[in-house]
Amino acid sequence: MPLSPYIAFSGNCAAAIAFYQQALGAELI
Repeated sequence: MPLSPYIAFSGNCAAAIAFYQQALGAELI
């Protein structure tokens, strides 16, 4: 199931990635 969430992090992409990794248990590939 494709998942395309979007949250504005004031241009801080690193914070957004870290948030999704923690929230979804995701792995950065």
